[in-house]
Amino acid sequence: MQDREVQRIVDASNFNRKEMPFRYLGIPICSKRISSKECSILAEKMTTRIKTWSAQNLSYLQYMLQGAGLISWESVCESKADGGAGFKKIAEWNVAGLFMYVWVVANKEDNL
Repeated sequence: MQDREVQRIVDASNFNRKEMPFRYLGIPICSKRISSKECSILAEKMTTRIKTWSAQNLSYLQYMLQGAGLISWESVCESKADGGAGFKKIAEWNVAGLFMYVWVVANKEDNL
């Protein structure tokens, strides 16, 4: 691709033009194979994020259950603002989705 065309695309998209290799998520992006050390850095970052996420959610659930003993599924499915965990009632969502498709077919809409 000619430099003029590349510059036109860069100008239109407001992206910065970088030379290879550049880094994405801490890993160099280039045409050669990355080393196991570079892969381990990415795996470590992902593991840290997963542990942080799971710790936050488990501590929230522990907070909800603290001193309450067993709680009903209905209260877990309440919104967080109402004191629940904010879980969706999947069975109700599924029924609503199925009825939506029935309604679409009954009205002969072509956008299934």
